Order: sequence, then structure tokens, then C-alpha cells
Amino acid sequence: HLARQRSAGREVAIKAVHSNRLQPAYLAAFRHECQITAILEHPNVPPVYDAGADFMVMKRLSGSSLEERLRAPDAALYLPAHIEALLKVCDALTFAHTRGVLHRDLKGENVMVGDFGEVWVMDWGLAIGFAPTPEGVWLAPPISSREDMCAGTPMCIAPEVALADIQAVGAGIDLFMLGALLYRVLCGHYPFEAKTSEESLRLA
Repeated sequence: HLARQRSAGREVAIKAVHSNRLQPAYLAAFRHECQITAILEHPNVPPVYDAGADFMVMKRLSGSSLEERLRAPDAALYLPAHIEALLKVCDALTFAHTRGVLHRDLKGENVMVGDFGEVWVMDWGLAIGFAPTPEGVWLAPPISSREDMCAGTPMCIAPEVALADIQAVGAGIDLFMLGALLYRVLCGHYPFEAKTSEESLRLA
């Protein structure tokens, strides 16, 4: 939702849980997303101004997703700009990884490109921890079961995710998805695109 903050007079975006998703497990996952997004204070992660049990107040972003830009008829003409956006995604992931956090759902729909070249990595709802911070603090919970391991978008997930290999959890998962996004930019499609999610998982 678009709203106006009365105290500052600025427009903000409010991400809220839908009324049919107010179950405890879903609310807990939403709070997790709010906390991770707020903790990762970086120019390429959307700022969080406030949050409650079922809402998050964020910076209003103006632009379009990288996926929308890649689907434009003249997308090939803007290849340098797409690569520049990916470099900024690298900056966001590097920061998250130094804090022990994996995104796990990197794709064109989750990269927002602003009207003036700004880039934000969106939707940290599947983020997990793979290591503590240099101060010894875990900012996100680690994977605890094989069932929790398999998450993300099948057409571009890492093989270790498709295999639910808990021992392989690490920065390589995000780096593989970054490579899959580069593949999308250069080739026009993701590496494991198929008719069904099951077939994409098999390919991965």
C-alpha cells in the first residue's frame, strides 16, 4: 500500500499480511522477513522504517523489476545497464554474506531497478543464516531439516538445494542463483526452465 507518513510528510510503502494469512506460522515468517530486511542496512537493500505484527513500513521505491526490463522489446539495447544492475546485486549479496545471511530466492522479479539507476534486492522472506557475524551473532536461523532446505524458484535454484543437501549450505547457493540471473540476462531464459516445477527440480 502507498501511504504518507504524517510526521515527515513523505510517501512510504506498507507491506501487510493479507487477512487470510493471519495464521501464527505465516505471521512468524513475516516477522522474520521484517527483521532480516531491517538488519541488512545497505544501499541495495530497501530501508525499513517501522514494523508491527502484520505490517512493515518501507521506503517507497520507484522503478520496475529487472525481469520487467528484460521482457521489454528493446531489452538487448540496455545490456550494459542490466550488467550494472547485477553488479549492485553483488554488492548487496556480499554484504549479506559477511553477516552470515543467504537470500535464497534471487531472480529478476526480486531485483528492483529505480528510475535513476538505483538497485534494490527485494523479498528476503526465504533468507536463512549460514554463519554467525564476526561478533558471533546469528542474524537469521540456520536450516534445521531437509524439508526446509528446498525453497526458492526451481528454474534457477542451485543443485545442492534441489538435492536438499544440508551440508552444502553456504554462500554458493546465492552465487549460483546470481549466475542463473546472469544467464537470464544473456540468454533470455533461466537455465532450468521447464513445463513444471518438478521437471525444473530434476534438471537442477
